[in-house]
Amino acid sequence: MEFEITHDRDIIGNQIRVVVKAGEKQRILQVFVEADSSSIGSESLTPPVVMYARTWRKQGQAGPGRDHTVRVTATDSDGNQESAVEQWQDAS
Repeated sequence: MEFEITHDRDIIGNQIRVVVKAGEKQRILQVFVEADSSSIGSESLTPPVVMYARTWRKQGQAGPGRDHTVRVTATDSDGNQESAVEQWQDAS
């Protein structure tokens, strides 16, 4: 699977965008997204899909020097899991 995780400062917190693309002969069955150790999304996809994309706004606490971690875990229709992590620090 291929993961793309992007982030921007939002009015409050952060805007987080996640894209997951299935590999050849794969289908995405479930996606779990965590931001700063809190669940922000868990979706079961019926039928399984070849691409998943979602944006969350106003997530977490943004502020000068704050550290952030987003972890995305996707499960394919065969039960295999893959994960990706994006980490950043808010500008001072």
